[in-house]
Amino acid sequence: MPVDVAGLISTTADLLSGDPALKAVIVRVEGSAPPVDADAELLKIVIQNLLVNGAQAMHGQGAISISLEPIDGLC
Repeated sequence: MPVDVAGLISTTADLLSGDPALKAVIVRVEGSAPPVDADAELLKIVIQNLLVNGAQAMHGQGAISISLEPIDGLC
């Protein structure tokens, strides 16, 4: 089933702001990408783990930048 990656990343990043330990982390999502065929729930778990690990590595403060860009020939 097609998944809007940018929307999924933004929604998952918003969940981080609800965690008091990670409230000072800003997540920036730039660019766009076409929908991908994936399991939305599994992809959400992967994105959440990456964001939480990044936020913890920054001790709960700072910015995470995510840049989306389609790859020629794969879309």
